[in-house]
Amino acid sequence: MNRKLRCVIVDDEPIARYGIESYVRKFDWLECVGTFENAFELDRFLKETQCREIGAECNVDIIFIDIEMPGITGMEYLGSVNTKAAVIVITAYEEYALKGYELNVTDYLLKPVSFARFLKAVNKAREYCMAMEQLSHSNNAENTDANAIFVKSDRIIHRLILDEIYFVEGMENYVKIHTHNGVVVTRASLKSVIAKLPEKSFMQVHKSYVVNFSKIESVEGNMLHFGNRESVPVSRSYKQKLFEKLTLSHFLDPDL
Repeated sequence: MNRKLRCVIVDDEPIARYGIESYVRKFDWLECVGTFENAFELDRFLKETQCREIGAECNVDIIFIDIEMPGITGMEYLGSVNTKAAVIVITAYEEYALKGYELNVTDYLLKPVSFARFLKAVNKAREYCMAMEQLSHSNNAENTDANAIFVKSDRIIHRLILDEIYFVEGMENYVKIHTHNGVVVTRASLKSVIAKLPEKSFMQVHKSYVVNFSKIESVEGNMLHFGNRESVPVSRSYKQKLFEKLTLSHFLDPDL
C-alpha cells in the first residue's frame, strides 16, 4: 500500500480529539481528513462527500470513534451504517468492549490511550486496510475467481464457493449466507449480495430470501426444501417466475 490511509476522529471531548490527532501526525502513512464532536457531524461529512457507505467513494480508511457522545452513541451510529473502514473505538468505558466486537470493530482502546497501545491498534488497522485493498484489486482483475465471493464476518474475510451456497437470508442490516459448511453472517443488505450473485444460478423468491436453485431438492406448496434440511418460503409474486426458471433449467417436467 503506497498511499496514505485517511482517517477521521469522532469524540465530544476536545482534549481527546487533540490527543488522537497528535498521535496520527506521528505517522507518515496516516492522514486525518476530519475531526468531529459527534456522530451527526461525521454523518453530515459523509453525506456532503456523497459517501453514505463508509469506506467507499469518500475513501475513509480508519475511524476513531468515542462511544458516549450526546445525541447518538458511537455504537448506535456504527449499528446504523455499513462500515467498510477499520473502526477503532476509543472510550473510558470498558464494559462496551463486547458490544464493540459484535460490530466487528478492529480494536478497542481505553482512555487514557498510551502511544504504545495506539501504535498496536493502527498497525492492526493498516493490515486490515491492506487486506481489503488487495481483495478489491483481486475482484477487479481479469482473473477474478468467478466461482466464489468474498464476505467479511467477525473481522475475517471468508471465501465462499458459489456452488456451496444454499440460500441467502436478509435480516434488516445483516444477511445470513447458508452454505454447505455452515452459516456466515455479515453486515450488508440483501440487495448488495444479490448484485454479487450470478443470475443464472441464483434468484430472489421472497423479500428476505435468495436461493441457489441448483440446491433445491423439492418444492412443496410455497416452500423450497434444501439438502441441508432447511426450507425457504416463496412469495406469491415470485412463484410463477421461479417455476418458469426451474422449467427452463430442466428441473421440472414442462408438462406439469
